[in-house]
Amino acid sequence: MKVKAGFLAIILIFCIMCIYIIRCGSVPGSANLQISNFRMDSAYVQSCCTYELIFKWDQLNSTPRSTDFKLLLLDISTLEVITSTNNRVASMPPTWSSTLFVPHYLLDWNGKNYLVKMVWTDSTTGDSLDGSFLNIVLNPSTVMNQQTCLTCCNRANLHVGMHIIDSTGIDAVEANILMRTGNPCNPNGGTEPAFGFAYIGIMKQSLLYDDESSVQMGCGYFRDFIDFNDYDAHNVYYVEISDSAGRHFIDIYDSSVVLQPKPPINGQISNFKIVLESSIHTWHFYYDGNLVGSYPDPNDMWLNRFGGVDAQFMGEVFNGEDDMPGNVNSPCRINYIKYNGNGVTSNDSTFYVNDNQKDFGLDTTLIDDVSFWEK
Repeated sequence: MKVKAGFLAIILIFCIMCIYIIRCGSVPGSANLQISNFRMDSAYVQSCCTYELIFKWDQLNSTPRSTDFKLLLLDISTLEVITSTNNRVASMPPTWSSTLFVPHYLLDWNGKNYLVKMVWTDSTTGDSLDGSFLNIVLNPSTVMNQQTCLTCCNRANLHVGMHIIDSTGIDAVEANILMRTGNPCNPNGGTEPAFGFAYIGIMKQSLLYDDESSVQMGCGYFRDFIDFNDYDAHNVYYVEISDSAGRHFIDIYDSSVVLQPKPPINGQISNFKIVLESSIHTWHFYYDGNLVGSYPDPNDMWLNRFGGVDAQFMGEVFNGEDDMPGNVNSPCRINYIKYNGNGVTSNDSTFYVNDNQKDFGLDTTLIDDVSFWEK
């Protein structure tokens, strides 16, 4: 009797499955969403260095369906999603296309391979297809209209480097910087300046811990395009005092300062130092042991703020297309790091920042030494 009951149960389950297949045409995840000839149809350059990648495919089932689908562009080595798009169509025709809009600086156009993944969900039946992959190679010949990308620069403010936090307060930082160049985005009529920085600095945040209520002091060097009538990038030493009310930016290769060093060159090592003399509310900036300028703490904005303080030893770019100083064979290096007159120890509260691991390399092997570069 038990055998008969089990056999009848199996028959009943089989019948239910048959009825489901007859009604729905498939089981979830079945061939209802099969596609063919998935391809990149064309690529165009839009304004502001944005690339328009157009993909097409054919649907094998002849009945148009209401469908949600997503395209994802992935790095072929890490499978990291670079960008994606979501679409919903009420009736998917036999042949369909979709477009990915990708900022130029997110891509490598020197023949690198990428994966494009399609994910479908049939809105009617809930059937899904996850895993249609297309391997594409991007290079300049891929683009149909050969309009140059260098028409503008896209603001990003990306950082890479080292922070040290000290709850007792920080009022002096010092380090050597091995200077390396990088190519800022050529504005070529664009609306944003372009910079590649390497600097040391001190930042204090208010108890709100937001950028709008922070103040900072910094010095170092940068490579820039500022004058849109002069497309030759040049190197500049600088000191900076800034807060939420604005930036006080001083080019120390200027007649108004005490010392006028020559502009930095690639491979040069220079020492930078910042000291707050709190008794007279004044910041002192040094280059290779020489005082290059003393500036008052504007409105006592540093001394009147209460919050976390951290020392920074960083690289920074202003736009997504700017190169971080250095490359993998010749990185920009900041070492012999000190704060409050002391060297870094393993007990210090140190953390590292890399806002763009895809494009920036970072070496933190030594506790008082940080190197970074454009990949």
